[in-house]
Amino acid sequence: MTLVQLPSTVSEIRDYIVNEIKNNIIGPRSNDEKINFNPKNEYFAGILFPNNWDLDDEDQESDGNDTGDNDSGTSQISKDKLYKQSSFGLTCLVKKETKKINAKISFGKYSTSEEEYHYDRKHYEESFPIDIIITGDVQKAYFKNDPKFYIQYQIHENLKNTDSILLELYVINGHKMKNRNSLKELMFQPEIILNSLESNYSFIEDHKDIDNYSESKEDKHLKLLFDDRISFGRGHLCAVTWNQDNVKDRCINEISTTFLPTEKNILIKPSEEKKDYLNMNKIANCNTVQELREILLPLVSDYDEWITKLEDQELLKLKFLRLERR
Repeated sequence: MTLVQLPSTVSEIRDYIVNEIKNNIIGPRSNDEKINFNPKNEYFAGILFPNNWDLDDEDQESDGNDTGDNDSGTSQISKDKLYKQSSFGLTCLVKKETKKINAKISFGKYSTSEEEYHYDRKHYEESFPIDIIITGDVQKAYFKNDPKFYIQYQIHENLKNTDSILLELYVINGHKMKNRNSLKELMFQPEIILNSLESNYSFIEDHKDIDNYSESKEDKHLKLLFDDRISFGRGHLCAVTWNQDNVKDRCINEISTTFLPTEKNILIKPSEEKKDYLNMNKIANCNTVQELREILLPLVSDYDEWITKLEDQELLKLKFLRLERR
């Protein structure tokens, strides 16, 4: 009997939980996993379906029950496309002097097995050299393993920052649905990995320039939460991730995509000073508006002081963090 060492620290426990969530909703537990369940039905994220995939009755009924009163027909179509997505991608900024980068796409395909397990996974990787030349044209490159899978990318001039170039890159499943039960037209657990060449740090940290090209309601919400955080790209139906240890002078040598973003939020500690701001007895016995103002205004001023102090502390942390990475 093999004993498995359980996580003990807060960080280890968090990593363990995140990994288990990923294994269960996206997969795989290994590149060549053998499973006894249909991956199309078991995994519900990180799957690219044929681009003409029709939702079955059960899917449509489920989506219909989740819509609110304000959903329009267009919104419903959007949700259906999101649920059975056929593409994903990212937008990032590249140094202007960069001549070429490499895009690696890793993914899995499943097939039925005659062994004890019912489905086998086969791991694939495709590499595409990308010349960084501003044309504005949409360019495509097809997978060797399956020409119906392809990447589509566009390189723009960055009008707000002449030191960088804007790159948009997508992975697309161009298959047409023929048999709903077939797995060979599906792409599982795809990942985009963009690499600098010759030890260069080609990718620039500057998400505010990207905002001018594409910003949805969800993007604005994330911007509010993580406005002062380092960012090296914007994901489309996915998230962009990187190794913080590799950041150098606001640049990095590699970025990738994930369907399970794990950005840590700031732990906000409450003020340790306790005051009787909302004494209901005092408030109930106020005789004038001025008396009420005098009771409530300390809450407003102290809150302003507390939130300003937190902002200063966070900015100081970010400043020292960036200095350490130089």
